[in-house]
Amino acid sequence: MNAKNSKRGFFFTIMAFAILSFMLLTAQVWVRTFEQQDQSASSRFKGEAMRLILFTLSDKQLSDFANASCYYATAKLDTFTSDIANGLPDRPSSDPANNGTGSVENAIKALMINGTTGPLSGGNGIKYDSNDSERYTIESWQGKIRSAANVMGFNATFSNVTNFTVRQIDAWHVGVYFEMQMNISDLDGTMFQSKTLRANSSFPLQGFLDPSITRGDMGSTHRHLARNLSVEKQIFKHLNYTNASDVAPALMTDHATEGNGWFYGPITWDYPETINESELGKLSQYILVSDFNENLTQYADFYGGLIITTAPGWSTEIYTDPNNGCAYNMSTETECLNCRRTYTRLDSACPAKGEEMLTGEGYNTTTRPMIAGVSSDFTLKLPTVRRTGLTDQKFVLIDNEYKNAEDKAKGDHMVWDITKLRDMEICGFYLENTAAPSFFQRMLANPYGQKNSNLGIESFVAGQWAGGADDKYSSYANDQLSRLDWEFYGPQSGVIGTPEKIKGMPGCKSLEMCSISAVNATKEGLGKFRLSQDAIARYKLTPIKCSKYPSNMCDS
Repeated sequence: MNAKNSKRGFFFTIMAFAILSFMLLTAQVWVRTFEQQDQSASSRFKGEAMRLILFTLSDKQLSDFANASCYYATAKLDTFTSDIANGLPDRPSSDPANNGTGSVENAIKALMINGTTGPLSGGNGIKYDSNDSERYTIESWQGKIRSAANVMGFNATFSNVTNFTVRQIDAWHVGVYFEMQMNISDLDGTMFQSKTLRANSSFPLQGFLDPSITRGDMGSTHRHLARNLSVEKQIFKHLNYTNASDVAPALMTDHATEGNGWFYGPITWDYPETINESELGKLSQYILVSDFNENLTQYADFYGGLIITTAPGWSTEIYTDPNNGCAYNMSTETECLNCRRTYTRLDSACPAKGEEMLTGEGYNTTTRPMIAGVSSDFTLKLPTVRRTGLTDQKFVLIDNEYKNAEDKAKGDHMVWDITKLRDMEICGFYLENTAAPSFFQRMLANPYGQKNSNLGIESFVAGQWAGGADDKYSSYANDQLSRLDWEFYGPQSGVIGTPEKIKGMPGCKSLEMCSISAVNATKEGLGKFRLSQDAIARYKLTPIKCSKYPSNMCDS
């Protein structure tokens, strides 16, 4: 009995041990399976986190940063090269359309990468301060990415920047492109992923300084001032002005019946009796537009010029010369200023009588430039000039072939709109011209030696600082120069044709103002606007240049 019980106890012990061993083995397998699952989940998490980091850093983000970095670098270089001591040397360019500008491209690239250029010109260079370096350099941007990745438990590294180009993509925009490879790994170095990032962006040049203008103003043959006293001119493009033909004069009428002299100014329909007394003295700057009436004859000499919207009439009667008894058809001009009288002999045996002007008391004479027989609707085609704080106005140039009233029936009689040309000059807008230097070329010490670029731009220089009262070099000699910027500051040997004054432009609003003897326009004002013969042809100004009509020249 005891032996049987002993056998049962042994069997129970063996079975209990076996069951316990199985349970321990099962638990061990479960633990190891859980550990492997946990390690697999951790790996998957790291992999997803790395992919998320790479996905978050997009080409667009890099392009946005590159845009800001390139813009700032270009602006810093622009300001730097505006000093006469810092014009850059000519260097071969990667862009065949912008020859000589390799030094510009290299300087912008260096500033973008690490914020320092080394010596650029005369030992001078550009070096960002710590704030600028932190904000605008590629090295700083990469450092921020590395720090962020490290916080997340990863290492981030970058390749060198490759395929870097910075160039003008057209006359008005700068573009930048480059590539870099980003590598990311875990801290143990067991996982690794990479991605190639591409930056591609551009920005407009609107508002940038024209460094060649400031350097020119500092030059020894101009005002020769220190940098902080020299003029600064910004680059702006009008939406509707692309090349010279876009600002050419517009002919308002060429069908007038008579006129003499020339004058430029705003038009008015108002007579002195309707004008505030304080404004009466300014009427000499205006052109009166009116039909023929008694007020016109009374107030004609109050104005700078006259446009009469009606044509003169004629009355004819038989006239017998008391000296020889010859009879003539005598035709007398009516409803006119500076009226004429003509004689047609009725007998060929009688002597011919010439035309005469009717002068003296009782006749409608004026000394003002005038044009008659102009249709009144010409004013509808004129643009309105908006003037801050002043009345909006319309301006015209009246121009006749002959100066003297006795010749008023002869030749051409024109009314011109030159608003766009003056708009470009007064506001300083830039236009495209393949013969002019580009923006990048204007940073060079010799921008005029690298012209003939498809990216070339030009503007007029106008002000007392450019050929006017403040530009006193060699007894105001610069007043004789073309006001096209690269002709004004460039070698005069490259200017095609002797610069000539243009009617209606600064210093040449009237014959009196524009004449050689009128020095106040130069010594007290903006000087007398001139352009080279090449520029006159391109801007289609031949009809209003001073030598167009030998009998009505500006210098007579």
